[in-house]
Amino acid sequence: MRKMVQNHTLDLKLTKLKVLGAKQVPEFPNMEWNSILAGKSVNLDVIFTRVYSTTTESRTIEGIDKLELYFGVMKLAKSIEIHGDWVITWRITFRATKFIFLHWEKELKDYTEYISSYFASVHPSAHWKVFELDKAI
Repeated sequence: MRKMVQNHTLDLKLTKLKVLGAKQVPEFPNMEWNSILAGKSVNLDVIFTRVYSTTTESRTIEGIDKLELYFGVMKLAKSIEIHGDWVITWRITFRATKFIFLHWEKELKDYTEYISSYFASVHPSAHWKVFELDKAI
């Protein structure tokens, strides 16, 4: 695993271009691909926002010969608040992670079961604690 991550991060930009150009690549937020390829955790709130947000916030960059450039930046208008949100977002993350690390399928399934068991065992008013556990892991 460590060797795979090292190979991916030697030229992360090129690796990501190859991934995004592959057949049947799952839809996934651009910057979060970097996290997966580098073997780091992803931000599920960013992924959830990407799935449900249609609004953007303009950000201006100045200083290039009086030229102003505007880039649309997605607002983090949504965050995971209920078990269903987590399931939807985790399924997307699962597919993207498995696409890069196919050998992780069992571990990803086991993790899904592990976290889901916590959701099943606590009252919905305490689900925020499961979200915090997930972030900590």
